[in-house]
Amino acid sequence: MEYTEWSAVYHGWTDDGGKPIWFVETIDDVICELNDKANADLIVAAVNACIKLNPDNPMAVAEALPELYEVLGTIKRTAESSGDTIYYLQNCLKAIARIAKEAILKVKVK
Repeated sequence: MEYTEWSAVYHGWTDDGGKPIWFVETIDDVICELNDKANADLIVAAVNACIKLNPDNPMAVAEALPELYEVLGTIKRTAESSGDTIYYLQNCLKAIARIAKEAILKVKVK
C-alpha cells in the first residue's frame, strides 16, 4: 500500500453553531472532519512524520513512539544525575543500538 501525505483543509463550511469544520484529507480521501484546527494539524503532523520515517509501514513508527519517548526520558534523567557523562553516554549509545536493532527487526516482520 502506498501512503500519501495528509493535510488539514478548511472548505468554508461551518457546523450548526458556526464553528469552522476542518477536513483531514489526502489527495483521494477525506479521513475525518473536526471542529478544531489544532487537532486537525496535530493529526496531520503525526501521520506525515510517520510516513516520512517509514513510508512502507508508518504504523510501525506510530507504535514505537511511546517506547522511544520513554527511552529518551530515561537517558535525560540519568544523564542529569550522572557524574561521568562521557562514560554514561557511551553506555547509552550501546543500549540505544540494541533497542534500535530490536525495533528494526520488528518492522521487518510486519
